[in-house]
Parts: sequence; structure tokens; C-alpha cells
Amino acid sequence: MFDIIITGGTVVSPASSQVLDVAVEGEKIMALAQPGTLPDEARRTVDARGFYVLPGAVDPHVHSFGELWGQKLPGFGVETRAAAYGGTTTLIEYGWQQKGATIQQSIDERLAEFGSQAWVDFSVNAMVVHPSWEILREVDDVVARGIPCFKILVHEREDEPPEDALCYALMQKLAERGGLLSIHAENASMCRYFTRKLLSEGKTGAEYFPQSRPPLAEAEAVHRMIFLAERAGAAIFFPHLSSGAALGLVREAQARQLPVYCETCPHYLLFNDEVYSQERAIQFIRFPPIQSAADQAALWEGVQDGTINCIGSDHVSAYLSRKRALSDGKPFNEMPGGMGQVETVLSVMYSEGVAKGRITINRLVELLSAHPARLFGLYPRKGTIAPGSDADIVLYDPEPRRRITSDDLHMGLDYTIYEGWTVTGAPVMTIVRGEIAVERGEHVGARRGKFLPRTIAREVLDGRLRGEGC
Repeated sequence: MFDIIITGGTVVSPASSQVLDVAVEGEKIMALAQPGTLPDEARRTVDARGFYVLPGAVDPHVHSFGELWGQKLPGFGVETRAAAYGGTTTLIEYGWQQKGATIQQSIDERLAEFGSQAWVDFSVNAMVVHPSWEILREVDDVVARGIPCFKILVHEREDEPPEDALCYALMQKLAERGGLLSIHAENASMCRYFTRKLLSEGKTGAEYFPQSRPPLAEAEAVHRMIFLAERAGAAIFFPHLSSGAALGLVREAQARQLPVYCETCPHYLLFNDEVYSQERAIQFIRFPPIQSAADQAALWEGVQDGTINCIGSDHVSAYLSRKRALSDGKPFNEMPGGMGQVETVLSVMYSEGVAKGRITINRLVELLSAHPARLFGLYPRKGTIAPGSDADIVLYDPEPRRRITSDDLHMGLDYTIYEGWTVTGAPVMTIVRGEIAVERGEHVGARRGKFLPRTIAREVLDGRLRGEGC
């Protein structure tokens, strides 16, 4: 007897959409079959007629903090629960390196904190916030723990950005160990220059924020990192790509079969820099900034032609009340960034992408599930509906139109950048490793998320993972 049979829904993969029945036993998908051909007995039969049956979304870009800017935040438990409401069943968190701590110590703290809180499965990437040459000595042990992705920040922060030589050496080390380097690419010197220039001209308001970190700064850093990675023989990944100029460089590298990958985020696709001239500009402060309408259009083209490999939320829990208090009377460069999106990614991307005809439902599954799982070493356990894979399944109703409000979301925050938006479609059931977690807006499951060790596949390291486009 199966635990769950999902009947009559349209099972979606990057390559096909088929009406199939799905059998779940324990934590795994056991069978896919033509409708009505599975045995009748099951502990629960779910009628999915009229619904898409999607693999749970894999969000490759989450930052979770228990406290930020001196304020306690909802935390990983609330964030993972909200993810389940939104149809995300796996999160990859960038483990923030604390000042004075090693990468290993920071990961240990993360895993100890997250393990008891998680409602969905999770992994972490090693984030180099305070760069030093000592980091190289940690790579072997960190990768051996099933954490094969490091992230570096080459833009300006509290510490100086890493030397190019250190970036190159880290690329080489990860290439030797089968790892992937994720790079926040903005030229630190250029960002400082443009910021000083604007401030000296008395241009301090939020409307000038995008000019302080222009596409030129992102494109230069992307170009430099691709140059180094090619010579190091390394696979690299650019998160939160924001500009057409940077995207063009990634496209050229991919055309040369280099293992160069990138992500963009919903806010770069669904807004442009006009938001910084609006009253709610503080909501959209983040790094890199949201850029022009031309950049927005270029990113959609990258989503459509397969250059952009995945979409991540870049979620940061942040209270608008706190952001306003810290921004009052301050210039744009002192305004805090970040926004909560872990619950809204699937809905807004289905509504603005699939329902509006920009991409197919198959491409959406590739961007939100299959490719992030492949890129970060979780496939085929995650990211697909197939026998033997984890039973992470979302039933998505494409018909209803609903209005997004912060009061109706579950992230525990006092705002959403999508306040008042009307979206098409809604997740009606989220299954996490064979257990129903959310059903028709009600959380019915238990905390069962666990840490997922990972190994990057050879297709990723060799540059053979490519998007099919829409």
C-alpha cells in the first residue's frame, strides 16, 4: 500500500508536461503511471485534476539571521515554514562568516542552530565575509562535509575585498576538490568612487543609489572573475545578476563552453530603478541595486534563452520599521538593505512569467527546481518528480487570482515588496519528503527538515549544464 497517490495532475519537468499519477511511499516517489493504472489502495489519495504537479522549488540563495541591525528576527524556523507555504521545499543558506571565526566554526554554528528549527530540508554554502589566506586551509575539510560551494564578496564591505590572487587561489583549490565558487561581483573601487562623487555633489537620496553601483561595476567584476576562472580551470557562479552588461559576459563565456553559471532574482525581473524615486524606495535598497528598464528587459531575455540558470530569492528577513528608523536622515550608502522573499518566489514567477506568456511552465520548473538542484549537488534527490527522488511535491492551481499582502504571508515581517499585487495561481499543497506540510493554506506538518550534504556533478564542473530556454 502506498502512503499517498496523487491522481490526475499534470506532472511537469523541464522537458515535458504529462497527466500522470504519482505514488509516494515513505519519503520517496515510488512510481509514475498513466492515470488509473496504479493500485487503488493508498492511505491518502489526492485529486490533482486541474493542478500542476511540480517538484518542490529549491531556493539556492537565502540569508538567515537570528538578529540583524540590533533587532531580533523571525529566524530560520519561521523562514522555512514560510518557504513551505510558498512551494519551496529546499533552501540553501549562505552561512555568514562571523568576525574572528573560521569558516568551519561559522558552519558549525549554523548547523547547530538550524537543525532543530527547519520545516523544510536545507543545506549551507560557505560564505567568506572576512577574507584571508587561511581560508585555503579549510577548503578540504569543508568540502568533505558535503559543502562544496564557497562564496566570496568582491564588492566593498567592512573588510577589504579579497585580493585577485586569493580569488584565483580559491578557484584553483575548489577546482581540485570538485567545488563551485559563487561570487558577489561588483567592483569595490568603482562603487566607492561613484558613491564619493555623488555624495560630494549633494546627491544623497535613495534615488541616486543605483548610480553609486552602476552596471559598469558589476560587469567589470564579472569579466575579471571569468578571466581568472578560465585560467584556474574552475567552475563559477554569479548570484543575483542585475544587469544586461554582466549577463552578456556570462553568455559569451557559456558560448565558449566554460563552466560559468548565473542566477537572477525576482526583484530584478519585476522592478526597475524607478522604484528608488518612489516613497517606498527604502524597501528596495539591496546589493547590487535594481537597475534600468533596459537591464530588466535584458534579464528577461536571459531567462528566456537559457543563459540564466536559476532564480533565487536572496531572502533576508528585514522589518520595514527598522529600515526606516536606521535610514532617517541618512545618505543612500548608509541605508540598510535586504528584503524577505522566501515565500513569494514561485507565485510571482508563475504569475509574471508563465501566466503572462514570457516563459513556459517547463522553463519555470527548470529555473526554480531542476537547475538549482543540479548546480548545487542535490539532483536527482531534489528538483525532479521521478522514482527514487525525494517526494518533494507542490500542487499548483493555475486558476485563482489573489492579492498579496504582508498580513497574509507567513514570514513574520511587516512588509512585502509585492504589497497589493494581484497574482495568478496559488500553491494548494506542499509535500516535504512524503509528508504533507501545507494544505490549502493550513500548515499541517511537523518540523522535519534536515541538512543535506552535497557533491557537485561532473556536468556542472565541465560546463555541460545548459538551460533549454523557454
